Amino acid sequence: MILKEIRKTHHMSQKELGGRLGVGQTTIANYEKDIRFPNQESLMHMADIFDISVDQLLGRESIEKNKELKDEEELRKKLLDLLIKGNEREAIAFVKNIKITEHVIIRLYENVFKPLLYEVGVLWESGQISIAKEHYISECVWRMVSYVSENVERKTPTKGSVLCMALSGEQHTLGIRMVADYFNILGYQPYYIGANIPTGEVIRFVEQIRPEFIALSLTSESLNDSLVNLIKRLKETCESCKIIVGGQAFEKDKTRVPKEANRCIDGFESLEKMLRSADEI
Repeated sequence: MILKEIRKTHHMSQKELGGRLGVGQTTIANYEKDIRFPNQESLMHMADIFDISVDQLLGRESIEKNKELKDEEELRKKLLDLLIKGNEREAIAFVKNIKITEHVIIRLYENVFKPLLYEVGVLWESGQISIAKEHYISECVWRMVSYVSENVERKTPTKGSVLCMALSGEQHTLGIRMVADYFNILGYQPYYIGANIPTGEVIRFVEQIRPEFIALSLTSESLNDSLVNLIKRLKETCESCKIIVGGQAFEKDKTRVPKEANRCIDGFESLEKMLRSADEI
C-alpha cells in the first residue's frame, strides 16, 4: 500500500487522515509501516477521501497525474463542498492534480472559480454561511488561482499593455486578477495593481506605462460614483486609453455602467470577443 505517498500528495497529516477515518494517528502510522492493514471499509473510505480506486491505493494500479479537466461543474461542486467543510488542503490537491494549459486555465476561471465565488456570495447573503466563512473560502480560491497562474507558461507580450485594478474600498479583487492573467494569455502585457491605490498614484502610473486598455472591477454598488470620477480622471490623463469595466455590480444592474466607459464585459468570452474583433471597441 502506498498510503504515505498519497497522503503527502494531498498535503494531509496522519492526524488529519485519522480524524477523517475515526482512528488515531498511531493507526495511520502503522498502516503506512505495514504493521497493520486496514479493513475493507477503511480502504474504501480512504479511496473516497483521495478520489482514487482501492487498487490504486494498494499500488496495484498507477495513479494518473496531471488529469485532464473533464467536468467543470463537478469540480466546482466538489471544491465548494470541501471548502465549506474547511478541507482546504484536499481542495487545493484536486486543483494541483489538473494539467494546466492556457485552455484549461480559462475553463477553470470561467466555469469553476468565478461561479464558485458567486455561489459563496449567495450563500452568505441568504445567511447559510457566515461572513468569516465567506472570506475564508475566497482566500482559499485566491490561493488556487495563484497556483494555477504560476503554473501556466507565460507568453512574451506581442500586443499593448493593460492596467488591471479594482477601486479603493473594494474587498474583492480576485476577478480582476483573473482578468489580468487572461490578457496575458491573449498576448498583452498586464499590470495588475490590486485595489486601494490612491488616485494620484494611479494617474502617475498611467502616465508612465500609457496602457492601451484600463480594466476596472466593481463589485460594490456603493462605489459607483467613485468609479465614474476615476474614469473621468483617467480619460483626462490618457485620451487614447480604452476603459473596460466589469464585475458583479454590473451583472446585477447594467444601467450602472458609466457612460464614460468604452465597454462593459461580463465574462472572459465577451472580453476575448471584444479583443479579437477587427475594430476593438
